[in-house]
Amino acid sequence: IIFSSVHLFADLPRFVSFTPCMRFELHASGVSDGVTHDDRVLRYVVDNADLSAVTVTDPVDQKIEISQSKKNECTFRPTEPGDYTLTIVLQRKFHLTSPVCQVSGTAVTGGDVLAIQTASFVIRSGLSRGGQAEQIQIRVEGPSGEEITLGKLNDKRDGTYTGGSFKPQPPGQYTVHVTAFGKPASGSPFHPLFFAASAPHCVASGVGVEGGSQALAGQQLSFEIRPRDSSSKDVREGPKAFQVSVVEQRQETSEEQPMAVEAQVSELPNGAFLAQYTPPQPGRYEVRITLHGTPIAGSPFAVEVRPPSVPKGKRRRRSSSSSSGSAASSVSSARKEEQQEEVLAGEGSPRSGSEVEEGVASGEEEEE
Repeated sequence: IIFSSVHLFADLPRFVSFTPCMRFELHASGVSDGVTHDDRVLRYVVDNADLSAVTVTDPVDQKIEISQSKKNECTFRPTEPGDYTLTIVLQRKFHLTSPVCQVSGTAVTGGDVLAIQTASFVIRSGLSRGGQAEQIQIRVEGPSGEEITLGKLNDKRDGTYTGGSFKPQPPGQYTVHVTAFGKPASGSPFHPLFFAASAPHCVASGVGVEGGSQALAGQQLSFEIRPRDSSSKDVREGPKAFQVSVVEQRQETSEEQPMAVEAQVSELPNGAFLAQYTPPQPGRYEVRITLHGTPIAGSPFAVEVRPPSVPKGKRRRRSSSSSSGSAASSVSSARKEEQQEEVLAGEGSPRSGSEVEEGVASGEEEEE
């Protein structure tokens, strides 16, 4: 009995090859026709398998005792005439692993949304045949965690699936989960970055990056970032496209570490971004602006922050004693001038100097 053998395929073309997986050879004399009461010797050869069981049944389906005489040899003695049945059980263990699913395509690599337009998948399931598209599961999340609707997968019937397309809008960092036969695909989850702007063409303007007389310590400084593509046209970017860091610069001789200042970035309705920060004290600050980790034009910016200024025209308040003294002095002067005018006008008889002084004193008392 030969289960498989290379010489059976000797006449096939050379590009066809065959490697036996399990092979069992049985010596013909042990199972040839003959007479009863004669010992029958079964000689066999087994390759790439284990001989699990050898049984012989007589004409009435009763098992006959078999003895192992040598390695790869056993003996039995038939006693009843008729047809005998030899049953041989081979056993071979083999190990199977889950197929390795490989994913490629713009849906997992990301890129410029203006060039890509529609992102798609190429999924190699690890099998040599198709028909199992339902075993491929894809979930795509947008920059804000929202779930993205995908197109249908196309079965190429060779274990490859394509499609599952979607439009990467808005731009930003996406998250892609791919599973095949209940197991994550190689590299999953993926984090493709889709962008519309070109970092070297993005610009920033405002007191927060330009400095000037309005860049004062303790006051909120702001600036605007405009995302632009490679042709310097304004485009829209994702909500987390720009990162801003503000650090106070220290002198090289200073042992203090540079102090970081928190900056807030928000998207404006027109597609630009507004950044704001408040420098706590005067000094030189460095403002770094990046688009998905790449510095924009002019970054980092050096900003000189000035001390807060004192408003003009603000006078010091005098003490209460000096104020009351000056008020009394001005009242007495006015009283003296009034009485002198009365004398010159002839409204009454002239008063002596003592009377004038008494009048002035009484006027001061009344004023007090």
